[in-house]
Amino acid sequence: FKINDLGLDNPGRGGFYLQHREDGFSAPGQLTLYDTSQIGTHLSAPVTESTELSIKADLTDEDGGYDTQSAEVGISQQLNSIWRISSALKNEHTKDDAGVNTNTGYRNDLAIQLDQKASPDVSNYLFAQGTLSKSDARRENNRAGLGTRRQLSDRLSLNGEISGGTGGLVGKAGSEFHVTDSTDLYLTYALDTDRTHNSVTQPYGQFISGARTRYTDAVSIFGEARVQHGDTSGVSQVYGVDYSPKDTWKLGLSFETGELEDQTGSKTDRSAATISMGLRNPSTRFGTALEYRKDETEAETRTAWLTRNNLGYQLSPSWRSQFRLDLAFNESDQGDYYNGDYTLADIGMAYRPVDHDTWNALFRYTYLEDLAPADQIANNGSTGNWQQRSHVLALDTTYDLSLRWSIGGKYAIRVGEIREGRETGPWTTSHAQLVIGRLNWHLVRRWDLLAEGRVLMVEEAEDQRAGVLTAAHYHFGKHIKGGIGYNFTDFSDDLTDLDYDSRGWFLNIVGKY
Repeated sequence: FKINDLGLDNPGRGGFYLQHREDGFSAPGQLTLYDTSQIGTHLSAPVTESTELSIKADLTDEDGGYDTQSAEVGISQQLNSIWRISSALKNEHTKDDAGVNTNTGYRNDLAIQLDQKASPDVSNYLFAQGTLSKSDARRENNRAGLGTRRQLSDRLSLNGEISGGTGGLVGKAGSEFHVTDSTDLYLTYALDTDRTHNSVTQPYGQFISGARTRYTDAVSIFGEARVQHGDTSGVSQVYGVDYSPKDTWKLGLSFETGELEDQTGSKTDRSAATISMGLRNPSTRFGTALEYRKDETEAETRTAWLTRNNLGYQLSPSWRSQFRLDLAFNESDQGDYYNGDYTLADIGMAYRPVDHDTWNALFRYTYLEDLAPADQIANNGSTGNWQQRSHVLALDTTYDLSLRWSIGGKYAIRVGEIREGRETGPWTTSHAQLVIGRLNWHLVRRWDLLAEGRVLMVEEAEDQRAGVLTAAHYHFGKHIKGGIGYNFTDFSDDLTDLDYDSRGWFLNIVGKY
């Protein structure tokens, strides 16, 4: 987004992102080894004609892998038409869910970069970075290097970088070729030493080549090949086609094949196919995707069917409905014990009367049945031996007392069962209630401050927990707001989340209508 689009007199830019990828998800340029959730924000804005300030925050949660929280602030100064100098300070915390690797903890790094715009088609840069402080177990991140970007012609561009420091020599090189107005080719190789987080630095390299062609205004095809080496090595190919018969419709089809090998020498042959469809018009938003995946190793063959479905419909100016259905069926030839199934059904109704817009409410019903794969590692280091099936009803409402003050609350109840064991053992009743009281203060212009009091009551355990959550949000136009906050409690307001690991900082994005 552009800052001046938000009503502020500044030409800066910013953005938010939120992404969740399941274990084994693969797409052009992405290979996911764990269930991964990512959220982040960035903002850059000039403070004078020649000085620019930037901030960035990212959070990555890998279920069974590495959790990373980072925040960065930077400043750059345009010295003249050719030279520009920049510096940034970054704080990063890394945690290993499995407790296996030792390169964890905090680290504070300082980086400086000098850019040269030698000509309209040539730019060069030098950079150096160093670790200011860190926890005892964390590896340093000292490095210096140089890079270049060159536009050789209207069709061909090249880029490259080389650096040395902690972990040894690394680099990257790439090219893009604009064959025609409808066809682009790209080629990239990158060698990195900071991909793994264990105590031993291991170089990781990836070679990517691909092409995308737009045959008509409605049809485009793409293909990509990846060769990687390091902690996981292998070769994979992805091919697909996108079809948009109308502005409101989009269809997609993709295929993937490949072979991966981990550090132990275990090989996995993977094949996958995905079909997707989307519809968007003023009253309806619909999206669906179906994926089939097959992984074969010497010890096991595992197949999976996954589908993701969302439907939003505007019933009237005051009412909007939302439906969601996610299914995953994971089957192993080693027996039912190693299977994994997942069902999530969600029905919601949002109410905001047009003739009394000081009040709004959201009602939601959720059904979850979750049997994680036997080899999946949870945040607390345990394996996926818990099975859950839960029904959750929730009501969330807000009332505007004035232009600056609003109050609200949430009540949710869970009626469910859990058991320790995989398709075996007795089910145990798991009922809980959540009560939240909320106070919101519209501070200035587009800024809001929020405070919540929360109480969680778990009946069978005769356990009651209480605490506070605070946050600050910024309104980006009429339909979205984003912010950052801190949860002083260890429980989530999602009653299907049975882990008490929610304490800490968080980023939040809220859609409005």
